[in-house]
Amino acid sequence: MPAIADSARELLEQCACTRVRTAARLVTRAYDEVLRPAGLGASQLAVLAAVAAGKEASIAGLSKVLCMDRTTLSRNLKPLVAQRLVTLTESGTGRSKAVRITSAGAAKLKEAVPLWRKAQIALAQQAGDRHLAALNDQLVQLISTY
Repeated sequence: MPAIADSARELLEQCACTRVRTAARLVTRAYDEVLRPAGLGASQLAVLAAVAAGKEASIAGLSKVLCMDRTTLSRNLKPLVAQRLVTLTESGTGRSKAVRITSAGAAKLKEAVPLWRKAQIALAQQAGDRHLAALNDQLVQLISTY
């Protein structure tokens, strides 16, 4: 079984997917901790911000903008709907749902943005401003290829 162990080590040490997912979990955990006072997780904040920015009004459109499958997006929307931060309504066609931010959602976003900035600053301090800017540029480039 040494060949299997060698392959497993290679995967853990060289797999871009594994590294990106590990980094994502660590960064998400750090942001979640800072965002806790606002009652939002990093994923929920991204969804709330996308709705507020008017990127797309439909679940299908939001899932495309956020690169999330619809079930993951729906799972992230449930607590936002429960907290009355967003509303889901039937669209004109009846086939899809429209997502709208509420006044409570706008207030929650306003509360969360300074916390998000605090998390951004902490990450920049930990990673280094230049490294974080370069990483962000590389991630934007990578995302645009898909």
